[in-house]
This record gives sequence, C-alpha cells and structure tokens, in this order.
Amino acid sequence: FLQLDIIGRALANSKFDSPRDVMYMSEYANACRDIADKKRAVTTFGDIIQKRLIENDDQAFVVNAFAICKEKIRDTTLVKEISYDYYYPMAYTQATKSDWTQSLEYANHAFKINPKNINLHELILRGVMLRTDGVPAAEKVSTVEGYAETYPFLRNNKTYKALLIYAYAFESYTKFSQNSEVDGYSYMKKAEAAMKSDRTQMPMLDQMIGLMYAEAGAYHFRKKQYVKAKEILLEGLKFAPNHSEIKARLEIVEDENMRPSRP
Repeated sequence: FLQLDIIGRALANSKFDSPRDVMYMSEYANACRDIADKKRAVTTFGDIIQKRLIENDDQAFVVNAFAICKEKIRDTTLVKEISYDYYYPMAYTQATKSDWTQSLEYANHAFKINPKNINLHELILRGVMLRTDGVPAAEKVSTVEGYAETYPFLRNNKTYKALLIYAYAFESYTKFSQNSEVDGYSYMKKAEAAMKSDRTQMPMLDQMIGLMYAEAGAYHFRKKQYVKAKEILLEGLKFAPNHSEIKARLEIVEDENMRPSRP
C-alpha cells in the first residue's frame, strides 16, 4: 500500500514529459487491486494523448509511451483499452497530415479492437476513398474489394458501393478498349449487379458508367457487329439516359445500319 501511495503521489505531480513517468503509471496499474484504480492508467494515458499528441504533435513521445505500457502493464484488459486510445488518435493524426496509408494502418489496429465505433468507421471510409485514388488502375478493383473484406461495414455504405461500381465500370471500359470481350463483360456484370442492389447518383460515377457502355458498343462496332453494338448502347441508356458519348456512338451505329453497302 505504501508503494501504491508513493507512486500515486508521483503521478499526481507528474507532467508526463519523460518515459519515467509512463513507467510509474504502468507500475501503478500493476500494483492496484481495485478495478477503478486500475482504470486510472487508462485515463492517464488519455491525458498523455491529449497533451503530447493532440496539443503538441509529439508522436515520438506517444509511440514510446505506448510501447512502455504495452510491455509493462500485465492486465490485458487495460492494455486493450490503452491500445484503442492509442491507435485511433494516431490514425486521426495521420489523416490530418493526409498520410492515408499510415492512417489506415493505425485505423486497422483500432478496428480490430472495436469494430463498431461510428467515428472510426467515418475515418476509415475517408481513408479508403482517398487512398484508392493513388492505387494503380490495374490494382483498383482488387484493392477496393479487399477493403470490404477488411472492413465489412463498408458493404452497407453507399459511398463505398459507388466506389466499387466505379472500379468495376472503369475496368470494364479498359478491357473493352483493349478488345478483351470476356473480361469486359465480366466486369460489366459486376457493375450492373452492384448498381441494381444500390446505386448513388453521382456525376462522375454516371459518366464512368456511360463510358463503359459506350466503349462496349464501340468494341462491337469495330468488329462490325452492328446489331450487338446497338443493343448494348441502348442498354447503357437505361443506366445513363443523358450520356453524350453513348448517344454519339448510337448515332454512328445507326448511320452504319442505313448504308446499303454495309457488310
């Protein structure tokens, strides 16, 4: 009890500006028998996050403080709570610096501890949207699909669904432009399935969907499959009725159909 009292007094007067103070906090948590007293370590770590990370952006100190707590505190429940209080603010801090790779790495650790926190969900969604922008085109579909495996809540998020549809439509457009019919239709079917389940109207998304059908029509036109070209373009107008590229391609196909010499 004397040791506990001495450590408690030291903590009360501490400014938590050295690793020694974090060691005291860890020893206090280990020495306590009462759960409420043990929780003081969590509260104190929260104060460290606020003063050292949020107010002073001293990430090095906070990283070291967390390492000490994780190594020294024996109560696994306390370590779990402190871990969440570390990972989530670190994810947020990296987000403010637009380092979405690091932000998502920290957020992933926090999500494993508490997968239901709505604020964390919002942060993860922002990270997913912005991180995807930097992904090479060839990896976009697999990357976007992978995010839903890691963060299942995304499957019910309309913004994520729009991102997924865009990725499928872009890949379909790319495959048709490369004259890869099988892959083009494969990704088109995925886009259509996602659109039918839930589609958010977004100008950029609508433009990409229209380009997918326009390029599919152009592919069949290049192969002189004019009936099929018209069919797929008309199908595209159901999803993007005002898309100028689809209408332009449709006009070209119909003009070709009117030629007596058409093969």
